[in-house]
Amino acid sequence: MLFALSAEAGPFTGIHDTYSGIDLKAEGIDFDNMLYAGYVKLSRERRDGFDLTDGELFNHKARTAARRSAIQPDSIDDRALEQKDSAELYQSLGRLYRVFDRGGRSRAATETANAQVSFDCWIEAAEAGRAADVARCKTATNEALAAAEAKFGAPAPQQAQAPAPAPAAPRPALATEPSNYLVFFDFDKSDIKAEARTIIQTAANAFKSGNKARITATGHADRAGKDDYNQRLSERRAAAVRAELVKLGIPANVITTLGKGETSPLVPTADGVREPQNRRVEIVM
Repeated sequence: MLFALSAEAGPFTGIHDTYSGIDLKAEGIDFDNMLYAGYVKLSRERRDGFDLTDGELFNHKARTAARRSAIQPDSIDDRALEQKDSAELYQSLGRLYRVFDRGGRSRAATETANAQVSFDCWIEAAEAGRAADVARCKTATNEALAAAEAKFGAPAPQQAQAPAPAPAAPRPALATEPSNYLVFFDFDKSDIKAEARTIIQTAANAFKSGNKARITATGHADRAGKDDYNQRLSERRAAAVRAELVKLGIPANVITTLGKGETSPLVPTADGVREPQNRRVEIVM
Protein backbone atom coordinates (compact mmCIF):
# COMPACT_ATOMS: atom_id res chain seq x y z
CA MET A 1 0.00 0.00 0.00
CA LEU A 2 1.92 3.02 -1.29
CA PHE A 3 0.44 6.51 -1.15
CA ALA A 4 1.42 9.35 -3.46
CA LEU A 5 0.33 12.95 -3.77
CA SER A 6 -2.06 13.37 -6.68
CA ALA A 7 -5.25 15.05 -7.83
CA GLU A 8 -7.06 12.48 -5.69
CA ALA A 9 -6.46 14.80 -2.76
CA GLY A 10 -9.23 17.15 -3.89
CA PRO A 11 -12.20 18.35 -1.79
CA PHE A 12 -15.11 16.18 -0.70
CA THR A 13 -18.62 17.19 -1.57
CA GLY A 14 -21.96 16.54 0.07
CA ILE A 15 -20.75 14.69 3.16
CA HIS A 16 -19.97 16.98 6.07
CA ASP A 17 -18.52 20.45 6.36
CA THR A 18 -15.47 19.01 8.11
CA TYR A 19 -14.37 17.41 4.85
CA SER A 20 -14.48 20.64 2.87
CA GLY A 21 -10.98 21.65 3.91
CA ILE A 22 -9.14 18.46 3.01
CA ASP A 23 -7.78 19.91 -0.24
CA LEU A 24 -5.07 21.83 1.60
CA LYS A 25 -1.77 22.15 -0.22
CA ALA A 26 0.81 20.02 1.54
CA GLU A 27 4.03 22.00 1.77
CA GLY A 28 5.89 20.21 4.54
CA ILE A 29 8.76 17.74 4.51
CA ASP A 30 8.36 14.60 2.40
CA PHE A 31 7.16 12.64 5.44
CA ASP A 32 4.35 15.12 6.14
CA ASN A 33 3.37 15.23 2.47
CA MET A 34 3.13 11.46 2.32
CA LEU A 35 1.09 11.35 5.52
CA TYR A 36 -1.27 13.91 4.03
CA ALA A 37 -1.79 11.90 0.85
CA GLY A 38 -2.22 8.64 2.74
CA TYR A 39 -4.73 10.01 5.23
CA VAL A 40 -6.72 11.67 2.44
CA LYS A 41 -7.00 8.27 0.77
CA LEU A 42 -8.08 6.59 4.02
CA SER A 43 -10.60 9.33 4.72
CA ARG A 44 -12.16 8.91 1.29
CA GLU A 45 -12.33 5.13 1.70
CA ARG A 46 -14.13 5.44 5.03
CA ARG A 47 -16.51 8.05 3.68
CA ASP A 48 -17.35 5.84 0.71
CA GLY A 49 -18.09 3.05 3.19
CA PHE A 50 -20.41 5.38 5.16
CA ASP A 51 -18.09 5.34 8.17
CA LEU A 52 -18.20 9.07 8.83
CA THR A 53 -16.58 8.86 12.26
CA ASP A 54 -13.32 7.35 11.04
CA GLY A 55 -13.58 9.33 7.82
CA GLU A 56 -13.54 12.49 9.88
CA LEU A 57 -10.68 11.18 12.05
CA PHE A 58 -8.47 10.57 9.02
CA ASN A 59 -9.56 13.87 7.50
CA HIS A 60 -8.34 15.60 10.67
CA LYS A 61 -5.04 13.76 10.47
CA ALA A 62 -4.63 14.78 6.82
CA ARG A 63 -5.25 18.43 7.68
CA THR A 64 -2.82 18.25 10.58
CA ALA A 65 -0.08 16.75 8.40
CA ALA A 66 -0.68 19.39 5.72
CA ARG A 67 -0.06 22.07 8.34
CA ARG A 68 3.26 20.44 9.21
CA SER A 69 2.10 19.62 12.74
CA ALA A 70 3.20 16.42 14.45
CA ILE A 71 0.71 13.61 14.02
CA GLN A 72 1.11 10.29 15.86
CA PRO A 73 -0.22 6.81 14.99
CA ASP A 74 -3.54 5.87 16.57
CA SER A 75 -3.40 4.71 20.18
CA ILE A 76 -4.11 1.01 20.59
CA ASP A 77 -5.71 1.65 23.98
CA ASP A 78 -8.30 3.92 22.36
CA ARG A 79 -9.71 1.07 20.25
CA ALA A 80 -11.87 -1.88 21.30
CA LEU A 81 -9.74 -4.75 20.01
CA GLU A 82 -9.46 -8.49 20.33
CA GLN A 83 -6.49 -9.65 22.39
CA LYS A 84 -4.81 -11.33 19.41
CA ASP A 85 -5.07 -8.12 17.38
CA SER A 86 -3.64 -5.99 20.19
CA ALA A 87 -0.56 -8.20 20.56
CA GLU A 88 0.34 -7.96 16.86
CA LEU A 89 -0.40 -4.24 16.73
CA TYR A 90 1.83 -3.54 19.74
CA GLN A 91 4.72 -5.35 18.07
CA SER A 92 4.39 -3.36 14.84
CA LEU A 93 3.90 -0.11 16.77
CA GLY A 94 7.11 -0.76 18.66
CA ARG A 95 8.95 -1.28 15.37
CA LEU A 96 7.47 1.95 14.01
CA TYR A 97 8.63 4.01 16.98
CA ARG A 98 12.10 2.51 16.72
CA VAL A 99 12.15 3.62 13.08
CA PHE A 100 11.13 7.11 14.24
CA ASP A 101 13.95 7.07 16.80
CA ARG A 102 16.48 6.22 14.09
CA GLY A 103 15.45 9.19 11.94
CA GLY A 104 12.96 7.39 9.74
CA ARG A 105 10.91 10.53 9.11
CA SER A 106 13.82 12.00 7.17
CA ARG A 107 15.98 9.02 6.18
CA ALA A 108 13.11 6.81 4.96
CA ALA A 109 10.26 9.31 4.64
CA THR A 110 8.10 7.46 2.13
CA GLU A 111 8.43 4.06 3.79
CA THR A 112 7.89 5.45 7.30
CA ALA A 113 4.82 7.48 6.30
CA ASN A 114 3.37 4.46 4.49
CA ALA A 115 3.93 2.38 7.63
CA GLN A 116 2.12 4.89 9.86
CA VAL A 117 -0.87 5.30 7.54
CA SER A 118 -1.13 1.55 6.97
CA PHE A 119 -0.91 0.96 10.73
CA ASP A 120 -3.86 3.32 11.31
CA CYS A 121 -5.75 1.53 8.54
CA TRP A 122 -5.00 -1.80 10.23
CA ILE A 123 -6.05 -0.75 13.72
CA GLU A 124 -9.31 0.81 12.48
CA ALA A 125 -10.14 -2.27 10.40
CA ALA A 126 -9.37 -4.56 13.35
CA GLU A 127 -11.80 -2.71 15.58
CA ALA A 128 -14.47 -2.80 12.86
CA GLY A 129 -13.90 -6.53 12.26
CA ARG A 130 -13.19 -6.22 8.53
CA ALA A 131 -10.92 -9.23 8.04
CA ALA A 132 -9.94 -8.46 4.44
CA ASP A 133 -8.88 -4.92 5.32
CA VAL A 134 -7.00 -6.18 8.38
CA ALA A 135 -4.97 -8.57 6.23
CA ARG A 136 -4.30 -5.94 3.58
CA CYS A 137 -3.31 -3.15 5.95
CA LYS A 138 -1.29 -5.44 8.25
CA THR A 139 0.73 -6.67 5.28
CA ALA A 140 1.24 -3.11 4.04
CA THR A 141 2.38 -1.99 7.51
CA ASN A 142 4.96 -4.71 7.94
CA GLU A 143 6.23 -4.40 4.36
CA ALA A 144 6.69 -0.65 4.79
CA LEU A 145 8.44 -1.17 8.14
CA ALA A 146 10.77 -3.75 6.61
CA ALA A 147 11.59 -1.35 3.77
CA ALA A 148 12.33 1.46 6.24
CA GLU A 149 14.43 -0.80 8.48
CA ALA A 150 16.40 -2.02 5.47
CA LYS A 151 17.58 1.55 4.86
CA PHE A 152 19.24 1.49 8.29
CA GLY A 153 21.14 -1.68 7.54
CA ALA A 154 18.83 -3.98 9.49
CA PRO A 155 20.30 -7.49 9.86
CA ALA A 156 19.04 -10.16 7.53
CA PRO A 157 17.33 -13.17 9.13
CA GLN A 158 19.41 -16.17 10.09
CA GLN A 159 18.96 -19.19 7.83
CA ALA A 160 19.99 -22.79 8.28
CA GLN A 161 23.11 -23.90 6.42
CA ALA A 162 22.25 -25.74 3.24
CA PRO A 163 24.31 -28.79 2.27
CA ALA A 164 24.92 -27.34 -1.20
CA PRO A 165 24.51 -23.95 -2.87
CA ALA A 166 20.98 -23.22 -4.05
CA PRO A 167 19.62 -20.58 -6.39
CA ALA A 168 19.19 -17.23 -4.69
CA ALA A 169 15.66 -16.50 -3.51
CA PRO A 170 14.09 -13.31 -2.23
CA ARG A 171 14.50 -12.93 1.52
CA PRO A 172 12.52 -10.83 3.94
CA ALA A 173 14.24 -7.77 5.38
CA LEU A 174 13.75 -8.93 8.97
CA ALA A 175 13.49 -12.16 10.89
CA THR A 176 10.01 -13.43 11.52
CA GLU A 177 10.44 -13.23 15.28
CA PRO A 178 11.49 -9.82 16.55
CA SER A 179 14.06 -9.63 19.34
CA ASN A 180 12.31 -6.72 21.06
CA TYR A 181 8.85 -6.79 22.63
CA LEU A 182 6.81 -3.95 24.10
CA VAL A 183 4.50 -4.48 27.09
CA PHE A 184 2.14 -1.60 27.92
CA PHE A 185 0.48 -0.64 31.21
CA ASP A 186 -2.52 1.32 32.43
CA PHE A 187 -1.98 4.71 34.03
CA ASP A 188 -0.18 4.49 37.40
CA LYS A 189 -0.29 0.67 37.26
CA SER A 190 2.31 -2.07 37.18
CA ASP A 191 0.03 -5.11 36.97
CA ILE A 192 0.13 -7.27 33.84
CA LYS A 193 -2.96 -6.98 31.62
CA ALA A 194 -4.29 -9.86 29.51
CA GLU A 195 -2.89 -8.51 26.22
CA ALA A 196 0.46 -7.83 27.91
CA ARG A 197 0.55 -11.41 29.17
CA THR A 198 0.15 -12.60 25.58
CA ILE A 199 3.14 -10.53 24.48
CA ILE A 200 5.27 -11.80 27.37
CA GLN A 201 4.31 -15.37 26.49
CA THR A 202 5.42 -14.73 22.89
CA ALA A 203 8.72 -13.33 24.15
CA ALA A 204 9.25 -16.32 26.43
CA ASN A 205 8.57 -18.74 23.59
CA ALA A 206 11.04 -16.90 21.35
CA PHE A 207 13.69 -17.00 24.06
CA LYS A 208 13.28 -20.73 24.59
CA SER A 209 13.41 -21.55 20.88
CA GLY A 210 16.04 -19.06 19.75
CA ASN A 211 19.12 -19.99 21.82
CA LYS A 212 19.13 -16.54 23.42
CA ALA A 213 21.49 -15.88 26.34
CA ARG A 214 20.09 -12.85 28.19
CA ILE A 215 16.92 -10.81 28.60
CA THR A 216 16.76 -7.17 29.66
CA ALA A 217 13.40 -5.77 30.79
CA THR A 218 13.50 -1.98 30.87
CA GLY A 219 10.61 -0.14 32.51
CA HIS A 220 9.34 3.31 31.54
CA ALA A 221 6.69 5.79 32.70
CA ASP A 222 4.92 8.78 31.16
CA ARG A 223 5.48 12.34 32.41
CA ALA A 224 2.42 12.58 34.66
CA GLY A 225 3.58 12.75 38.27
CA LYS A 226 6.91 13.43 39.95
CA ASP A 227 10.22 12.21 38.58
CA ASP A 228 11.15 10.08 41.58
CA TYR A 229 7.72 8.43 41.71
CA ASN A 230 7.88 7.62 38.00
CA GLN A 231 11.33 6.13 38.46
CA ARG A 232 10.01 3.73 41.09
CA LEU A 233 6.94 2.97 38.96
CA SER A 234 9.13 2.07 35.98
CA GLU A 235 11.14 -0.27 38.20
CA ARG A 236 7.96 -1.97 39.46
CA ARG A 237 6.81 -2.48 35.89
CA ALA A 238 10.11 -4.07 34.91
CA ALA A 239 9.95 -6.31 37.99
CA ALA A 240 6.40 -7.37 37.11
CA VAL A 241 7.47 -8.41 33.61
CA ARG A 242 10.45 -10.29 35.05
CA ALA A 243 8.17 -12.16 37.45
CA GLU A 244 5.86 -13.13 34.60
CA LEU A 245 8.78 -14.39 32.51
CA VAL A 246 9.98 -16.50 35.45
CA LYS A 247 6.48 -17.96 35.84
CA LEU A 248 6.70 -18.96 32.17
CA GLY A 249 9.91 -20.91 32.74
CA ILE A 250 12.65 -18.36 32.00
CA PRO A 251 15.51 -18.68 34.53
CA ALA A 252 15.57 -15.68 36.85
CA ASN A 253 19.35 -15.37 36.59
CA VAL A 254 19.24 -14.54 32.86
CA ILE A 255 16.85 -11.58 33.29
CA THR A 256 18.13 -8.09 34.07
CA THR A 257 15.70 -5.32 34.99
CA LEU A 258 16.16 -1.58 34.61
CA GLY A 259 13.97 1.43 35.32
CA LYS A 260 14.28 4.62 33.28
CA GLY A 261 11.36 6.53 34.73
CA GLU A 262 10.14 9.20 32.32
CA THR A 263 13.53 9.84 30.70
CA SER A 264 13.12 7.75 27.49
CA PRO A 265 9.63 8.26 26.06
CA LEU A 266 8.40 6.67 22.85
CA VAL A 267 6.26 9.77 22.34
CA PRO A 268 7.85 13.03 23.54
CA THR A 269 5.38 15.09 25.60
CA ALA A 270 5.28 18.08 27.87
CA ASP A 271 5.66 17.50 31.60
CA GLY A 272 2.48 16.25 33.25
CA VAL A 273 1.01 14.68 30.09
CA ARG A 274 -0.46 11.18 30.27
CA GLU A 275 0.70 9.18 27.24
CA PRO A 276 -0.24 5.47 26.96
CA GLN A 277 2.67 4.60 24.66
CA ASN A 278 5.19 5.76 27.28
CA ARG A 279 3.84 3.46 30.02
CA ARG A 280 5.74 0.38 28.96
CA VAL A 281 8.43 -2.23 29.48
CA GLU A 282 10.70 -3.14 26.58
CA ILE A 283 11.92 -6.72 26.55
CA VAL A 284 15.22 -7.07 24.68
CA MET A 285 16.98 -10.37 23.99
